Amino acid sequence: MKNNFLFILFVNFILIAQDRTVVFNAPPGEIEDGFDITFNANSMSERFYIGNDYMLEGISIWLNPINTSTLTIQVRSDSSNSPSSVIQEWPLILFGTNIYQEYDIPTVNDCVDLSGGQYYWLTVQATTENSFVKWQYSLMNGYYSISNDNGTNWDDIAYGSLGAASVRAEQIFTYSPGIPDGDINNDYSADVLDIVLLVAYILGTEELIESQQEIADINRDNSIDILDVVLLVEIVLEESDLMPNFELIDINLNSEYYSESIGPSYFQGQVSGFYFGKAG
Repeated sequence: MKNNFLFILFVNFILIAQDRTVVFNAPPGEIEDGFDITFNANSMSERFYIGNDYMLEGISIWLNPINTSTLTIQVRSDSSNSPSSVIQEWPLILFGTNIYQEYDIPTVNDCVDLSGGQYYWLTVQATTENSFVKWQYSLMNGYYSISNDNGTNWDDIAYGSLGAASVRAEQIFTYSPGIPDGDINNDYSADVLDIVLLVAYILGTEELIESQQEIADINRDNSIDILDVVLLVEIVLEESDLMPNFELIDINLNSEYYSESIGPSYFQGQVSGFYFGKAG
């Protein structure tokens, strides 16, 4: 029966881990014990991996405040398999309850960008004397490190039960149309600056590298001349079709446009990128 229970937990863990917003999941175990977190004695950091580019959404962590304590929850970079510089941190004040609870830390407003293909460290530290908190043991094993001087130095990496926590994030997708026709100066826009550069090259007052010469030969006749200038002017005068045209309901509670239907046309000339995250 116990094996069946553990198998179900394992399957549920795998399914939860596949949720596209949960990038790290170490669910709490049944053991009512955990890592001691105390001021200037025990800080604990556990390693997790990010495969793609993400924007941090929130952190959940299972803690037992033995007495009233002030903590800092950090995301640190990795250096040679050890916690390194603090990327972002959040204060957490807990009143002594002597029971394990899940504490959720929203991080959306901080716009923490986590680049893919890297290890990161989730760290819990006490920031005031007499703070004493237990970080509940997880079902999941992994790599962690302990510091006895509030994160200045860290012990060698160890493998074992982690502290119960989960990290949520939204994957970052970018769109680039590439270099447009006639973009001689490679600024991702074919405009009057490219016309001026092309005319200057033809007059002999500017030099172009080989890749720029290929772009400047608009009609592909192996000659850069006035015909290319005429074609480039036509390209510049054409209306761009790169701007997407759509409207969506704004679900950001902090936005002045909350609940309104808005789209790129509302911000013409004001922004150069748009982000639309999963609702929920």
